[in-house]
Amino acid sequence: MAAALATGASRIVIDASDLEWATIAVGVYGDRVAVGLDIRQPDVSDIAGQLERAGCSRFVVTDHAQAHHWKHGDRHLLADFCSRTNRPVMARGGIGHLGDLHALHELVPNGLDGIVLDDALYDGAFTYSEAVAAGADRFDMFFWGPPQ
Repeated sequence: MAAALATGASRIVIDASDLEWATIAVGVYGDRVAVGLDIRQPDVSDIAGQLERAGCSRFVVTDHAQAHHWKHGDRHLLADFCSRTNRPVMARGGIGHLGDLHALHELVPNGLDGIVLDDALYDGAFTYSEAVAAGADRFDMFFWGPPQ
């Protein structure tokens, strides 16, 4: 890990499958480490709590059961996880088209801090500019604000 951070990377992502090692790494490297978790792991909240107490500053959450999309129920799991931690949460994987980005953008108020774009971007499902635009606030012509 020291060698990876010595390359100039501002942060590296480690997996929590070896919880003891991940806890030590978080304690040693602090906010320069983000910890990857599987949202469907039975005790994911307990694991996150242990990592938070060790000093974890950011989580990268993946649903390994769903390779291509954060489906509606999965987004609920992600929203629930975000609401249970005060640490920034990034969603990884599950992006197949711009609609997935729009759906995940709705979780920003719950604490979603970012999305890792991988296969969809590399495979040409959309461009980087389109992804950035999908994350911007959108005008809702059906929302009526308070009277002016």
